[in-house]
Amino acid sequence: VQPTFEGIIATMITPFKENEEVDTEAFVQEIHYLMEAGVNGISVGGSTGEGAVLTDEELELLCEIAVKEVKGQVPIVGGIIRNSTRAAINA
Repeated sequence: VQPTFEGIIATMITPFKENEEVDTEAFVQEIHYLMEAGVNGISVGGSTGEGAVLTDEELELLCEIAVKEVKGQVPIVGGIIRNSTRAAINA
């Protein structure tokens, strides 16, 4: 079943620590903030979320965290920004 997208789909930023690792704690806080604000969906790893520089593993981790935290309340759109079709398929 394809989700119907209506309302506000928030494009998340991806927070990083000073050592350039993804800050998963801040990411979870951002999800909760957006959910409390009443968004109708969340976009993870798009251009606002540094999708072009995330590794496949980082993007997968962020999507897994988002799925866990929203608990099916809103749809999640995972961004795949890669330089080729092959790289996008592998992501």
